Amino acid sequence: MNSPATNQPAGWDWGGANGAVTWGTGTFDPVIQIQNAPGFGGDMLNWSFNFDPGKPDTGILSDGDSGGPVFVLNPKNNQYQLAGINSLVDLVSQSPDPNGMAMLNAAIYDARGFYSGNNQITGDSPVPLSSYASRISSSMFFVNGSPAPVPEPSIAGFLVIAGCSVLVRNRRA
Repeated sequence: MNSPATNQPAGWDWGGANGAVTWGTGTFDPVIQIQNAPGFGGDMLNWSFNFDPGKPDTGILSDGDSGGPVFVLNPKNNQYQLAGINSLVDLVSQSPDPNGMAMLNAAIYDARGFYSGNNQITGDSPVPLSSYASRISSSMFFVNGSPAPVPEPSIAGFLVIAGCSVLVRNRRA
């Protein structure tokens, strides 16, 4: 796939999901806040797809990666630790598209000449797409305990019986 701006190779098409286990490496950009992605929001880890022939294992998310783990190497103990859950990836199109149609499913390390909505991506330097993961450390309140109370089994059973009694009473009336 060529970048329309540079007519140079800009990335690779994703292809079909095949269920294969894959991996890649990268360096996190600063944590960002995402507010307007349907079903997603809050602190997100993110990393850019900065292709470097000297680092052939540079990674970007692709089809089927959502929900997968993101690990980081903790330099204090030299152990990999879970840091995030794969969530989103940037997409672009080859023409202006206000409805979000015709998005390219591709790993692109230079998006110049492509479009993000109605805006053409420009600049003097390569513009890589990014991947985003929901940040585990920002969700520890949920991981450590349910944010909503869960009734004891005896109370839940009582509520089911009471609900059935109300339905039977309403049906007889």
